Amino acid sequence: MDLIRVYPGALPAALCRQLITGFEALEAEHVGLAEEAPAAPRFTEINLTQSWQKGHEQAFEAVLPLFERYSRDLAISPAQWPAKLAFEELRIKRYRPGGGDQFPEHVDVGDHASARRFLAALIYLNDVEEGGHTEFPGWGLKISPRVGTAVLFPPLWPWLHAGRPPVSESKYILSTYLHYT
Repeated sequence: MDLIRVYPGALPAALCRQLITGFEALEAEHVGLAEEAPAAPRFTEINLTQSWQKGHEQAFEAVLPLFERYSRDLAISPAQWPAKLAFEELRIKRYRPGGGDQFPEHVDVGDHASARRFLAALIYLNDVEEGGHTEFPGWGLKISPRVGTAVLFPPLWPWLHAGRPPVSESKYILSTYLHYT
């Protein structure tokens, strides 16, 4: 069963543009992750949930149906789906070209704090013509950033993935997770 699902056009392009504009306007809220280790992630992000309530509400309303669609597409029964769940805070990340911004191979559940995650969602907010793809090396899958396209997958060890560096322009993504409660 293919548990990595790609949904083109999941978010309207107008909302994606609005989220990018809001991200750039909230420069004081930007948090950079740029560890010095050779294989460390590098990007800039904001916690949309904490920094921009209107943007959070609009994004949340658009993202919620994606999880329902994923469950339906995989014919997940109520016995398999948690009766109680929660969302991780929505985040927007920006990866700039030419400066080493990327997220090398990783999994999204790697310790006790992240162990409550059971489903990941990332949504591309813009097109990137060259580079910037999300790669699942063990699955032979490369997904190019296209505005409004969502990628949903389990965040566990079999789904090793990487956010490759953009070459032609900055890449913006919206991300969240479903949690066990």
